[in-house]
Amino acid sequence: MNGVHIQKLEYDVNDVQFSTYYQNVFCCGTFDYNGWFHDGNLYVLRLKNDVNEESRQNNLSTEILAKCPNKIGINAIVWSEKYVSSVACANHDGSVTVWDVNKTKRQVTVQAEKGHALHSIDWNHLDYNYLLCGSASSRVKLFDLNNFEIILATFAEHSRTINDVKWNNNNRDEFATVSEDGLCKIWDRRSKTQTSVNTLLDRKQPTALKCCDWHKRDDWLLAVGNIYDQVVIWDTRNSLQPLTRRYAHGSKSKSNKSSVTDIKFDFKQPDRLMTCADDRTVRVWNTKGGTIYLTNEHLVHREKVHAVDWNPHDPDVICSASADGTCVSASLSQITQVNEFQDIDGQLKVRRTHYVSGGQNV
Repeated sequence: MNGVHIQKLEYDVNDVQFSTYYQNVFCCGTFDYNGWFHDGNLYVLRLKNDVNEESRQNNLSTEILAKCPNKIGINAIVWSEKYVSSVACANHDGSVTVWDVNKTKRQVTVQAEKGHALHSIDWNHLDYNYLLCGSASSRVKLFDLNNFEIILATFAEHSRTINDVKWNNNNRDEFATVSEDGLCKIWDRRSKTQTSVNTLLDRKQPTALKCCDWHKRDDWLLAVGNIYDQVVIWDTRNSLQPLTRRYAHGSKSKSNKSSVTDIKFDFKQPDRLMTCADDRTVRVWNTKGGTIYLTNEHLVHREKVHAVDWNPHDPDVICSASADGTCVSASLSQITQVNEFQDIDGQLKVRRTHYVSGGQNV
C-alpha cells in the first residue's frame, strides 16, 4: 500500500515524536526487552512523501538519518522546541539523557530516580527550560535546564506508577499527570508546597490511567486513556464528572480489555484526536461538539502499539510505534475511512470504506 510505509528498527519501539522545527523529521526510542542489559537506541528518521501527480496518491518512505546509542532502554522521548536539535529520553534505569541529534552526541545525563524506571517525559512548550518526568516511584520530578544537575521540585501525591505527564500548551505553569492509581491530577509548578490544584476521579469507571493530552486550543480540555478501552474527555474546571467518554478500542467486556496506550490532539485541526492500544489498532477521532466519532483507522501493526504522533508539517500523515519493532507512517486518506452516524432510532451506525490501490471499495 503506497500510503503506508513500515520502517523496521532494532528492538521494540516505545515512542515516536516529530520535530516541530525540522520538516518531516521524527525520532523513535527503542527498548530491548529480551536482552539482559535492556539496551536502547534513539533513531532519527526523515519521512519522504512523493505524491503521484496522476492519482494524487501519497507514496511514503523513510530513511534513517542517525542512530544514537543510548545504551539503556528508552520508555519515552520529547523534542525541545527551543533547542531544536535536542531530544530528551526517559530511560528504564531512572535517568534522563539529552541528545544533540544533529551531532549524534550525548549532551547530558542526570539520574532522576534510583531503582525506578521513568515512564514519561515532557518539555514545557512556553517556558522552554522546564522538563518534567514521571516514574514508577509515583513521583514527578521537575528540572531546569539552566542547572540540570539539581531537581527543582518533586510532586508526590500519586500512590502508584506515573504513566504520563503533560504540560498545558496554553498555560506555562500548569501540567497534568495520570497514574496506575486511577487519578488524574492537575498541578501548578509555582506551588510552594508541591500540591495539586485539582484531582479528577472517574467515579463511573475508576481504573488505571495510561495516557493524557491537552487540547491545543482550549486550555481546560484534557483527554485521558484508560485500561478499559476508553477515551475520557474532561473539563478540568469540573472534577465531578467528565464531559464525554467513548469505548475506543477492543471490547466493552472487562474480560477482554485493551489499554489505550497513547492519545494525541492535533495541532493543525485541534478537534482531531488520535489513539492507539494493545489491540494493535491506531484510530483517529473527531471530538467536535462534545461527541467522539471515529473517522480513520488502521491495523498494520502485528503487536500492541505504544505511541502515535501527528506530523505538524503534513496534517494528512501520522506515525505510530509498536512492540513489533516497527514505526508505521500512514496517509489518512489512504487508510480505512469510517463514517459513524445515528439512525432515526438513535442507534450508532458505522460504515467503513477500505482503501485499495487504484481506488476504493466499501
